[in-house]
Amino acid sequence: MDFKFDKPFYKHKEHLEVFSLSHGTLERYKSAWLSEGKELSEMGHLLIKGYEGACWDPQIFLKWLITHKVEKPIKYTHEKADYTEAQSSITHLNKHKERNKTYA
Repeated sequence: MDFKFDKPFYKHKEHLEVFSLSHGTLERYKSAWLSEGKELSEMGHLLIKGYEGACWDPQIFLKWLITHKVEKPIKYTHEKADYTEAQSSITHLNKHKERNKTYA
């Protein structure tokens, strides 16, 4: 999926807004990823010198989200909520971009 984002990196709060994710859902994604022994940078979570706190690369995160959270067999109730939120995030990306154009 080739989606054009307004910025190359987003701070945490902006990232949640752009992807229509709750803080809790993103923290669950991060915890599960780390518990598998993987690096958060593989999700697009980056530490950049000169930035306060971590930033997110939206292209990397979008690819990660599609690969690891969309159309995944659902076993548990929380996975259903995560799956629904992930699908909603992808759907709302274009709406967010259109909304920003309106205010620009």
